[in-house]
Amino acid sequence: MKGNSDQIKPVLDEGKTSEEKDESQPIDLGAALKRVMGDKSFLEMLLKEFIKKLPEKIESLRSAIENEDIEALTTQAHILKGVSANLNASRISAKALQLEMMGRNGDLGEVMQVIAELEVEAGCLKEFISRIEWDKVGRIDDL
Repeated sequence: MKGNSDQIKPVLDEGKTSEEKDESQPIDLGAALKRVMGDKSFLEMLLKEFIKKLPEKIESLRSAIENEDIEALTTQAHILKGVSANLNASRISAKALQLEMMGRNGDLGEVMQVIAELEVEAGCLKEFISRIEWDKVGRIDDL
């Protein structure tokens, strides 16, 4: 075999690989696919489940603030940060990190704004995932 057999280039609906796409995408699909060892059906299932449960997770953050439960905010934000990082959804992970740090530091002045930004990022991720043509996402083995 010649080349690098673990090179993965997912193809999105416009026919471009992830390497040709804008770096500000809500998820690094190529890295996520590598994380699941190229099993695109497993990744698709994980992402769909994540998107399905994301509104509930965001609501739990909002509820923690409304109940003035900083510990719950910090814990829920930490969990969301980890799950989204494991899926390579870096923009959601970054917002969750912001919320976690706000909770840890007791600096909640902008917390509702960050939750609103998190909701926007969730919408971007949902839209991005809905446009993936999974049958075209593929693995490029040795050329």
